[in-house]
Amino acid sequence: MKQKLDIKYNIPNVKAFLSVFNLNLEHYNDLSINDEIKILDKEKEVGSVLFNEDKIEITSKSIYGDLKASTDYASAFTLTDIESFDTIGALGLFASFSNTFKFTLGDKLTGDLNFAIKLDNEFGNRANLHAVLNYQDDNKKYIMKFQEAGFPLYYLEEGEDYQEKIIYNLFDSYDYSYIHHSLTKKVIDNNIVKSYYESAFIGKGYYNKKNNTAVNVKEIDNKLVDKKYLEFPKKGVDDEEVEVINKGEVFTSISPNTIDKIKILIEEFPFLEKVFIYSFNNFSNKEVYALFGINKDKFSLDNFYFDKGKILEKF
Repeated sequence: MKQKLDIKYNIPNVKAFLSVFNLNLEHYNDLSINDEIKILDKEKEVGSVLFNEDKIEITSKSIYGDLKASTDYASAFTLTDIESFDTIGALGLFASFSNTFKFTLGDKLTGDLNFAIKLDNEFGNRANLHAVLNYQDDNKKYIMKFQEAGFPLYYLEEGEDYQEKIIYNLFDSYDYSYIHHSLTKKVIDNNIVKSYYESAFIGKGYYNKKNNTAVNVKEIDNKLVDKKYLEFPKKGVDDEEVEVINKGEVFTSISPNTIDKIKILIEEFPFLEKVFIYSFNNFSNKEVYALFGINKDKFSLDNFYFDKGKILEKF
């Protein structure tokens, strides 16, 4: 069964979206259609959220630039499962819903942030962020995808004479790569412009299924100038914490510039730190630190939904 949700069930997603840009909502009581509430940066009013008939509209200033966004009201899919009496001794209750915020930030960055929520009294509640970000200026463009198209992370950067890719596909190896980082650019060697290519990846073991493979190669004008190759043992199946950490740590050892690149991106766009943390909400802090060098425990997406059961009212 599907039903359109009341304003109060959309509010946590609005708060989560605003928190990405270090913004908050003013205190409010019951809300109705056509109500407008203030957006705050600490105690200062910087914008508003308008609850129109069909859409929620957000207009605000932020430390990152002018922010404009809109989202439809969420519709929840709900079901009950009588068979849950055999496992938990109660009727199984499940609901899922999401809000997709289409936004612009300044005049160079656009994107979609989709906050997806699942409430399940048998298997547990989950919150996650799916994100697509696009940045374009005169010299370069970025495309960043989080938990989209089967990839936990997909990053593409292109300029006039270079291209850089970072792909994390931890469980179903993409082209035999669980993690991939490549860079193509022009370099000057003895006053001659040449093509430089570097690629590092973690993949499946070629001959031993119990192993992973780590490779880092460098080429100039399609000629190999350096190669590092390592086979190392798996520590668990692909989706287990111990194996995710294993892959992340070994990849960092062969390609430390990957985490360095992520740190550079976060320095350029500080709100990306929360996008990483919210998008990997279902990963442990140890996993996120091994993969990206980020402390996931700094922020919690779950607090917007599950803290003291505030949203766990019956639909």
